[in-house]
Amino acid sequence: MIEFDFGERLKNRDLTLPLLDSTGSNSGKEVMVMTSHTDWLERDILRVFRSACQHGRSDIAEFMLAALEKLDSERANSATRKRPLIDAYQEIAGFGASQR
Repeated sequence: MIEFDFGERLKNRDLTLPLLDSTGSNSGKEVMVMTSHTDWLERDILRVFRSACQHGRSDIAEFMLAALEKLDSERANSATRKRPLIDAYQEIAGFGASQR
């Protein structure tokens, strides 16, 4: 197992990240975000969820959805509108793909 330790310097810090289009390619734009380790984890899980759906791996997608549900239940501010779990539910309902 590979472990990544970004240390305290990346915890809860503003970052400039490349803005990706719906295919996951760099759009040439950047966005400034406030992020935490949990935010990164949720984004990575959502990315794997989408990939699993695209490749017909419903077993993996279901596992990733359960992970998003677990992380979302632990959020202190669950009233946040833009959450990876909501994005995943919208993908399932067919709303996510048509809005990108």
